[in-house]
Order: sequence, then structure tokens, then C-alpha cells
Amino acid sequence: MPRSHGRSGYRWRKARTTLMLEAPDVCWICGHSGGANEADHEPPLKTLEALGLDPCDLRFLRRAHGTWYRCPVCGRACNQSKGDRELPPPPHQSRAW
Repeated sequence: MPRSHGRSGYRWRKARTTLMLEAPDVCWICGHSGGANEADHEPPLKTLEALGLDPCDLRFLRRAHGTWYRCPVCGRACNQSKGDRELPPPPHQSRAW
């Protein structure tokens, strides 16, 4: 039987529901609040599977804006624009003295 990709079945629905109820409604990709109604894997799903980690573990799930509920501020479908890649680290914000 083929292995599940972590996005179907009871365990996935339970993990997603728990995330939506407990995590704040802020998209981890763009940082804007409101409408972040999708669950995204961080690190990406292919990385989790390669490492043998459970993709339904809440430590690896983050809220994100998606196709049906785009960001009300920037209009992005953040989860789809990110795809299955890792995000680059944020730029260094402070000034070098």
C-alpha cells in the first residue's frame, strides 16, 4: 500500500483542526493576520518525509493564506506561492556599526 503524504485521513484532519483552533490567525509566510485558514508544512513535506518525521506533528504545521482565503492585506495566496520550497531566511534588519 502506498504511503500517505500526510494530507489525508483522520490524523491529518485532527492535526489541521487543532492547528486552526489553537494557533493565532497570522500567516507565517507574509506575517499578516486574518484569513490564514490553510495548514502549511515547515519544513516542506518532502523534507519531513526524507527525514522520516511525522508530517501530522503540530510542530511542523503553520497557518498560511491560501487559494480560497487570500491575504486581505497583500492579496497573496501565500501557501501556493511558496510551493514545496523552503523560504530563505529573513534579511538582516539591523545596521552594522
